[in-house]
Amino acid sequence: MKKLYTILSFAFILFSINERTNAQSVGISNVAITPDPSSILELRATNMGLLIPRVALTMTTSNAPIGAAVATSLLVFNTAAVGDVSPGFYYWGGSSWKRIFATNSGDAWQLLGNSATISGTNFIGTTDAIDLVTKTNNLERTRILSGGNILFNRSTALFATDLFEAQGNATFPDAINGFTDQAAGNAVFGQNSAANGTSIFGYNSALTGIGTGAGVYGMTLQTGSAGTVGDGSTVTRGLLGITNSALYAATQTQNLNADGDALYAVNSAANGALTGTAIYASSGQTGGATIIAGLQSLSYYSNSAISAYNASTLNTSKGVIGAVSQIDGIGVFGNNSAAASTGQGNGLYGQTFQSNGIGAEGFNRNTIGTGVLGTGNNATGSYLTNGSGGAFTGTGTGSYSFATTVGSGTGVIGVGNNIATAITSVNGSGGAFTGSTFGVVAYKSGGYTNNTGGGLFIANSTTSSGVAVGYRTGGTNYKVIDMGAFGGLVSTDVWGLNGDKDRKIMFCPESPEVLFQDFGTGILVNGTAKIVLDPIFSKNIVVNEKHPLRVYVQLEGNCNGVYVTNKTQEGFEVIELNNGNSNVQFSWFISANRADYINPVTNELISKNEGVRFPSAPDSPGVILNQSSQTKKEKLIDKPINKQQKLVDQTEISKNRGK
Repeated sequence: MKKLYTILSFAFILFSINERTNAQSVGISNVAITPDPSSILELRATNMGLLIPRVALTMTTSNAPIGAAVATSLLVFNTAAVGDVSPGFYYWGGSSWKRIFATNSGDAWQLLGNSATISGTNFIGTTDAIDLVTKTNNLERTRILSGGNILFNRSTALFATDLFEAQGNATFPDAINGFTDQAAGNAVFGQNSAANGTSIFGYNSALTGIGTGAGVYGMTLQTGSAGTVGDGSTVTRGLLGITNSALYAATQTQNLNADGDALYAVNSAANGALTGTAIYASSGQTGGATIIAGLQSLSYYSNSAISAYNASTLNTSKGVIGAVSQIDGIGVFGNNSAAASTGQGNGLYGQTFQSNGIGAEGFNRNTIGTGVLGTGNNATGSYLTNGSGGAFTGTGTGSYSFATTVGSGTGVIGVGNNIATAITSVNGSGGAFTGSTFGVVAYKSGGYTNNTGGGLFIANSTTSSGVAVGYRTGGTNYKVIDMGAFGGLVSTDVWGLNGDKDRKIMFCPESPEVLFQDFGTGILVNGTAKIVLDPIFSKNIVVNEKHPLRVYVQLEGNCNGVYVTNKTQEGFEVIELNNGNSNVQFSWFISANRADYINPVTNELISKNEGVRFPSAPDSPGVILNQSSQTKKEKLIDKPINKQQKLVDQTEISKNRGK
């Protein structure tokens, strides 16, 4: 019955189509309809739709799975997501499949935006040589020319080479206003990767006149910055001014505030000792100074690179102040660049006639800074990374100090630990040093090498004899050792019997070998006692046939006498003679050879101690004792010359640029 119904339905459809063929229009519907005469085929239903054939395309340029003879405009619904096709309607365009619209109708640019777009494939624009125009209020706002120029408020380019142009007018006088609220950002950023290119170029193209229009104008309300900042990074100038005018300077700075500075130059790198400068000026004119600076005065010093003169009567007035914030910069730099000779020219010279004044003072406010750095002999200057008042370097002598008073002069006075009073000898000395923990600290670098030490003290200039401290010779380390023909002794002082003014000397016992000694008490129990030495003492001695343990026992009670046996590095035994069984206390004293000093980590021999007996004494230290000194007389700087300085007309340029 179902088969018969299907055949009858199909026949009815054919009959319906046939009935309307002569009218050149075909209508298909589940109810009787009259097709629209303007259509060749009309489908009409209230609860059904048109189902386009569903196929699985492989890519837009492949005719599979339809076959070779694909009719142009053939419509299919693709069910595959492969290659460059995705589910949706496609039609054959003659050589490839063309997507009509996605299942979500997203192929058109939507008012609320699109998703799943493909960069390089989807775009807004034209495919021919026609400009792209955008408007608001039916007025043109932007235009992208077919050649690529981007214009705002213009329809033609001022210059064909401009990629971007913005035109200001009476309504919008500012053509471009870059704005950001990010501290790490830039409101306007220009970049040019060409070596001879300009990143940002400002040009006032009005006719030549006396106007105040600027090529580039910068303003800021932040006290930590400047209206205009030029940064040359590490390779070039930060700011360059150029002019060919005799009336105007290449760069002019001015400040109308009485408390303001017209020019402030600073090298702002972190504090250091490199070669940067705050101001560098050069001139080939000998009729004046390269730089003239006057405070309440027009006087200057002739034939000088820099002339600074202060006529102020204030006690705090200064002739020259140099300041820089660059870490490798220099506040004031003096250089005598004449060829090397025996002349007495100075790189920097300071003088004063005041009793409490300082001819030259160096002050570093960094907590680990160096106040003064002096370098001679064309050497490279060295300084402490933790800073100091002064650091001096030379190839033969790093620092030379000389006291001229014969009876009480002190060449060098050093005071540490913030101690207020320096301790010196009333008879003078080469150096006097004071500290709360150590007055003097001496250090010898370079590892364990023979004939070197931490300090050398010489008392006789004719024999070059002395005492070395922390000295090494013959592979053995010595705390204190006599050198040359000095013949000194190790001693200490003690109180005598006649009050606090009576002090006596005691001497240390000395030995031909390197020995350690210890002592203690013990007690015989039924005639025997075993003494165990301190493990630290045992660790640092050597006991063998060549270096036996030497033990001395003093009985403190009545017994048959004792003998010592089983002597080892760890201890010994005391036995009563004649198999006695006394219970007697005794004292003992031992002497043992010190073991070689070995680094427990690297197993390196630091000091040879075993087998050392009457080693040869070191030779004379060979100290240079006869270096001469020379006195240099400095001449005073000439008085300044008064000259009327020609002032350049300075027109204050100011603009109200507040937004």
